[in-house]
Amino acid sequence: GLAAEPGPGPFSKVRMYASTFDAVHWSTIRTFLNASRHPFPVWRYAWGQSETGGLGMTFITRRTANRRRDAERGPRTVGRPMPSFVQIKVVDPKTFRPVPSGRPGLVLARTKARCVGYYGEPERWEEKAHGEWWNTGDIGVRTWSGNVRLLDREVNHTPGVSCLEVEDVLVDNLPEGHDVALLSVSGGPPVPVVAAPGGRLDPDAWSSAVRRLPALADPVVVAPGEVPRTGTGKIRREELRRRFLAEAGRPGTGRWT
Repeated sequence: GLAAEPGPGPFSKVRMYASTFDAVHWSTIRTFLNASRHPFPVWRYAWGQSETGGLGMTFITRRTANRRRDAERGPRTVGRPMPSFVQIKVVDPKTFRPVPSGRPGLVLARTKARCVGYYGEPERWEEKAHGEWWNTGDIGVRTWSGNVRLLDREVNHTPGVSCLEVEDVLVDNLPEGHDVALLSVSGGPPVPVVAAPGGRLDPDAWSSAVRRLPALADPVVVAPGEVPRTGTGKIRREELRRRFLAEAGRPGTGRWT
């Protein structure tokens, strides 16, 4: 798009970009930061939900964006909780007991900004509200420094793999115009759904893209227009699952989606 065109463009004077409430591919962040001619542009990467407002935030510089490739997968470290306003704990999804730093678990948040309920859906609200704590439905890690690193939504999490991070690497490694969504499967590797121009994926390009990545199933290839999306451009993974994996189980419960 406009951000990738050579020479000064509409983003040349941008000092700060901001994204929130949704994952953004690393390649997208890099493209926009490189489109700025400001000497020190930054990307403010925030994490939160509609029910809670902002929960954490970090900043990514152009230097970091250009140095960081598949050796460090994806912009999934979303920073520390907002001081005096947000508290975070990571718990075992089955027992809800806190897990040690560095171990994946279900992320719970306590914030002064939590909304009061779901209109017409009190049962779903009660499933996600645990006293003062809110179940984000995200699987993440609390690092030793206090930062939060997101791995996946619980409904789509594969133990030992971060589908979000692997998607970042694949989109970075594939030619421009490709997009990827990984779908978790019980007892097997994630299934990549690849949106490729013309609905055709070059086998050599795919082999190169998955090199050094965890094992993946053979890709399901579709044209970009066949990928179901929300009004804001998010891939509707559950619709992809209904289309291509209707009979397959998954490790996540989906209770807190």
